[in-house]
Amino acid sequence: MTTPTLAPVQPKVNAKRFVAPRSEFDQGKYNYRHGIDLATCATDDMTDGWLSCQEAGERFGWQSSPAAKGEDAYWRAMMQQASDREVM
Repeated sequence: MTTPTLAPVQPKVNAKRFVAPRSEFDQGKYNYRHGIDLATCATDDMTDGWLSCQEAGERFGWQSSPAAKGEDAYWRAMMQQASDREVM
């Protein structure tokens, strides 16, 4: 018996998988959405991304679409209406 029963298994590496890095503009947006200070932006593109998120008022990415803003308004109206009613 030349091979041990508990031989280490070599991990399979997928060399075809490539994850593209974020653009600097997207990194600036990421920084704003995660509460990272504007002073941490290293380039003008990062600063532009940070400031565009601030101007648009989007703290989270899903809030940027008009559909999401409408759904939020609908949910707030339903909660307000539900809180006005008496509980039986």
